[in-house]
Parts: sequence; structure tokens; C-alpha cells
Amino acid sequence: MGGGEEVALRDQDASAKVGGGTPAPGGTPGSALPASMTAAGVAPELADADGEFSSILQQDAYLLFRALCKLSAKELEDNVTADSVPLRSKLLSLELLRRVVRS
Repeated sequence: MGGGEEVALRDQDASAKVGGGTPAPGGTPGSALPASMTAAGVAPELADADGEFSSILQQDAYLLFRALCKLSAKELEDNVTADSVPLRSKLLSLELLRRVVRS
């Protein structure tokens, strides 16, 4: 990320904190959240039984775990070589899931 992008992101974050700036796609003016997100910043379809995750970190952990599970369960083609990207991605996701389960 270049210096100009970092400044733009900082400016965007600052304007979102004071309620200004451009809304997220599908969001409302004065809001940095898309219309599909709740006030707590959690998508309704990702909320737990109580209605919401208690923090955005829990939501991120859940999304990462779900993505790793999907990637590790993905079927590989018959002609996959040992250094192919799909095979390496699957092995990496399985290794990361193993480490999560062991810790």
C-alpha cells in the first residue's frame, strides 16, 4: 500500500467517525456501514443465536474459519501437480485448521 492510499484510508476512517464522508456501497449517508450490516457492524445472516457477535473480532474469526473450511473441502481436479496453486491452497488451509484445533 502506498503512502497516498494510507492517507486516503485515514481520511476515510476519520470522516466515518464523525458521521461524514461517503457511505459504503448500499449504505446510507453519514454511515460507513453497508445497508446489509447491523448497527454493531455484523451482517444479519452471520449473527449467532443471541442475534449478534459480541465483537467484530469474533465475526472475523468465524469468517476466516468458515473460509478455511470451505477451501479445505474443495475438490481438486484429477490432473493436479504437486506444486499447483489449488493443492498448495488446500494444504495450507488444512494446516491452519489443524493448528487452530490443537491450540
